[in-house]
Amino acid sequence: MVGREKELSIHFVPGSCRLVEEEVNIPNRRVLVTGATGLLGRAVHKEFQQNNWHAVGCGFRRARPKFEQVNLLDSNAVHHIIHDFQITDSPVLGAQRPRNAQLDCSKLETLGIGQRTPFRIGIKESLWPFLIDKRWRQTVFH
Repeated sequence: MVGREKELSIHFVPGSCRLVEEEVNIPNRRVLVTGATGLLGRAVHKEFQQNNWHAVGCGFRRARPKFEQVNLLDSNAVHHIIHDFQITDSPVLGAQRPRNAQLDCSKLETLGIGQRTPFRIGIKESLWPFLIDKRWRQTVFH
């Protein structure tokens, strides 16, 4: 926040050294924490607030009432929140959640895993009791 805080500084002159407490101006510290509705974002937002920052949290789906609801893909919405709250810093912690928890073996090549066949065989072997009966999803996910 804007104001003055006490700060310790060391004044050194050959032959003497002393610790001096001075009042210094603290600039307006405003931070926009994107992804503040997630686990990491909530912790970072809380840490900024505890360290005397004016912290504004934003999220997309679970934002209200504690955080601002902002779609980061909408450039006008991002522009408005930055200018309305006069943001000076912004850690980006927002990420899109995966739609489902199923493993897509076709995307493993983009991760640098070259041989798809042995991996698929390993997955089939580890899931063999569930492959026969498709009702296993009802017990695992519901």
